[in-house]
Amino acid sequence: MSDIYPSLVQFLREPPFEVTAEITRDATFNDLDVDSLGVMELVIWICEPLGIDPDDIETPHNLTVQALLDQVEKLSPDGTK
Repeated sequence: MSDIYPSLVQFLREPPFEVTAEITRDATFNDLDVDSLGVMELVIWICEPLGIDPDDIETPHNLTVQALLDQVEKLSPDGTK
């Protein structure tokens, strides 16, 4: 997931999210003030180019950045890292 993490951080820094908090792998999206709709937008943004069905990603209330990346890696057809 090393390729996706920096892109995810950059995406969260830009509108509409404009996250100013430190984005660490163990931060929850709640910690980053990203609501559930925003999380779904992120999931779609990450999954669609990789050919992953966004509905296959679990998004619990306390989802961390790393947990999202782990799910994407597990579901990725080529084991994207």
